[in-house]
Amino acid sequence: MVNMGLSTEILPHDKSSILLVAHIKSKNATERAFTVNQKNGDYLIVVKEIPSGIKSGFIEADELNLYTKKDLMPKDEDWTILPAAEFDDVASIILPKNKVFDIKVILSKDDDEVFAEKIIFTGKD
Repeated sequence: MVNMGLSTEILPHDKSSILLVAHIKSKNATERAFTVNQKNGDYLIVVKEIPSGIKSGFIEADELNLYTKKDLMPKDEDWTILPAAEFDDVASIILPKNKVFDIKVILSKDDDEVFAEKIIFTGKD
């Protein structure tokens, strides 16, 4: 499968929101080509808000409310990652200030899945 990495930048946008720039890095660390398409897999960025007032303890990301998501898979074509090849993708999202979000990038094919995840704070007003 593919190794995934996620880094983020938070840029000013306006008085009440920020621009989140998500940098997604994918690398095929195997000696085989990896091919995925919309029929046999997904390539998604998923943003969930972590609400204020949540009780102390572990946070279950699957139980958080979806804020937004985007399908990053190339449309109507196969996406092949050759052995040792690396890809960089960028997704830009406007988010409200003074919130905490769980950002997750998921690449799946059939029953296999890899992901990269990061928690961000969007800053105060």
